[in-house]
Amino acid sequence: MIYLNSAQKTLLNSRLTALGLTAATIQAASGTINSSTTLTATPGFILTGSMNGARTLQTQTLLNNGMVLIAGGYDGYALASAELYNPVTGTFAITGSLNTPRFEHTATLDAAVQGEGRRRRKGGERG
Repeated sequence: MIYLNSAQKTLLNSRLTALGLTAATIQAASGTINSSTTLTATPGFILTGSMNGARTLQTQTLLNNGMVLIAGGYDGYALASAELYNPVTGTFAITGSLNTPRFEHTATLDAAVQGEGRRRRKGGERG
């Protein structure tokens, strides 16, 4: 069972809205999901699309539009490349690159400019 507090429920609702969904469009076994619904998830993985390039020690940032930005990493060398993952279609797309290749860094969506989707990268190893 997954239990969500009110902040987590608010975040879930905002992510659903970003994907063009509402709580009313998702049906639970016992009815519509709402603020008091307990969601049950079956552990496991499902196959999805493949990344365009192998990498490890990268960052993944959930963007306001529901997409996931995967940036930097290591494949024998520090990487500057980045990809966007679309969880709706299960596909990856190449996007812009970091100015400096890096791995083992952090990335945070800047609260002051989240509407613009800006990220801040910090630390890590440079290539």
